[in-house]
Amino acid sequence: MAHYSGYKLGTLLVRYLGLPLLAGKLTVKACKPLIDRVVGRITSWKSKSLSYAGKLQLVVSVLYNLSQFWMLIFILPKVVIRAIEKLCSDFLWEWVRVLRKKQL
Repeated sequence: MAHYSGYKLGTLLVRYLGLPLLAGKLTVKACKPLIDRVVGRITSWKSKSLSYAGKLQLVVSVLYNLSQFWMLIFILPKVVIRAIEKLCSDFLWEWVRVLRKKQL
């Protein structure tokens, strides 16, 4: 139909409340802003000297709620959920790896 009418097909690149407005199924590429926000928060926190309890509180209250906001609207792909969980886990357990390296 688009071919006969002369119109070009495009994508809808509109955001509302930080979420992309999509006409179809949510893709991994469309979830990149969510992953970028999680990475940005984690990198800003890594410069601070936080205890395990402080890191846990930040992960639970900020990062999981950020992804939960997206999950209220969309069904996130498993790849995105696993990537967010891995980022949170790496941030939370980083001190254990540092201690193990010092012991070796």
